[in-house]
Amino acid sequence: MFHDCERLSISISATLENRFDGYLVKLKKFAPFIARITIGLAFIACGYNSALFGPELPFDALFGSFAFLAQGAFVVLGAAMIFGIFTRITGLIGLVFFAYGIYMYGFYMVTYLNYLAEFIVLILIGGHKFHVSDEKPIWWKIPQTLDYLANHYGEFAFLILRVGFGVGLIYAAVYAKILHNQLALAVVNNFNLVEVFGLTPEFIVFGAASVEILLGIFFILGIEVRFNAVVIIIFLTLSLLYFGESVWPHIILIGIPMAFFCYGYDK
Repeated sequence: MFHDCERLSISISATLENRFDGYLVKLKKFAPFIARITIGLAFIACGYNSALFGPELPFDALFGSFAFLAQGAFVVLGAAMIFGIFTRITGLIGLVFFAYGIYMYGFYMVTYLNYLAEFIVLILIGGHKFHVSDEKPIWWKIPQTLDYLANHYGEFAFLILRVGFGVGLIYAAVYAKILHNQLALAVVNNFNLVEVFGLTPEFIVFGAASVEILLGIFFILGIEVRFNAVVIIIFLTLSLLYFGESVWPHIILIGIPMAFFCYGYDK
């Protein structure tokens, strides 16, 4: 792994990061833990709200009469992820749920590519630090395979998370604010944002989409990772407070940037 100070020379926050490098480098070890806590909390929230990753994907439509069982499974899996109990196995189960979502909703699941990336991180890194148990006591072939993947591809875990998060951010912005922007325009009109910004509703929505797309590109390319993480956390927090949106679908959108801030730059 490159040391944190070996970062892009064009970084506009390089001065601050170099000054605090001694402190920032100590945060890196907490990044996998934060990523694991994030996906665990998100899973519990999905179970509690009976929806797969977002409110528009209700368990009733996905699992029918087995929706209640799915709720319990998500809560149990989320708790296992948080405490680091058979972490890689929970990542594999998460992949199964994501695959089922693709089967049901097709390309729309790109919106939740951050979940897919989180599952891959769990598989590649496992419990890492601060975990209760690992996969070795059960299903010996599976842990051996997972150990092989971790040993050979573990260093790519946060690259995959970064790219998955960025692509999901871009797709969600294009889908919800450009291709199907009726809801976004309604929000602008309902909260009188035209008066606040002095711009047309269409321009405001397009501007918001452009910012999200730019942030997504920066995450994918690894440009200003920590700075972008702080920006997206601030804007998401302000959005939740101002618009009174439901918090649970945004848990993963806030938690992953927190992990990025701790991890910093990879190869």
